[in-house]
Amino acid sequence: MNKKHWIAVSAIVVMTLLIGGCVNRSRANLPEWAPKNPSPEFCNASKVLSGSLPQGVSQDSDEARFHAILVPAWEFFGTLSSDQINSLKASKSVTLPCTSLTAKQRGALDNYFKIYRQVMINPTGEWPSDELAELYKLGAKNDLSNVDLVVDIRASGLVRFGCTIRQQNGATGNVLPLTGLGTVKLDHK
Repeated sequence: MNKKHWIAVSAIVVMTLLIGGCVNRSRANLPEWAPKNPSPEFCNASKVLSGSLPQGVSQDSDEARFHAILVPAWEFFGTLSSDQINSLKASKSVTLPCTSLTAKQRGALDNYFKIYRQVMINPTGEWPSDELAELYKLGAKNDLSNVDLVVDIRASGLVRFGCTIRQQNGATGNVLPLTGLGTVKLDHK
């Protein structure tokens, strides 16, 4: 093998390690419910979020369903930029108009709604089976151009993912929670 070949092979190995997200990371840093092969976005979220919810925060009695919707919610969180994370940490809240989402963020949001719809379908009607349809009923436009996503940190440390709908007069309602994401890791820089 010549020098150029070794350089090419070395570059491929380095790129594979960088692109691999947290495939080679210790699973000790991931929540027990993390997918077997977590996406890079999920791994980004795991740097900031703890997989446990604070005491007193309830979750669906069917833990598997709850965790199934947490995965795409974490993947959405993992698309937040460093500036957005810093803003969240500094002010305890960041608001993202759906019209300003990056393509990756919008794809992650759409995936969250898709997975939620698949996982939460319940013939008894106890749970809404489609959060997106619920948003439309509350006045959201089909393209979500009047919807702002809100990620905030509650006093308990819970990071919440929700949205508000801007009405024609510009007013917004309360944050409609989509899901709790976990708690902020205290050691995150």
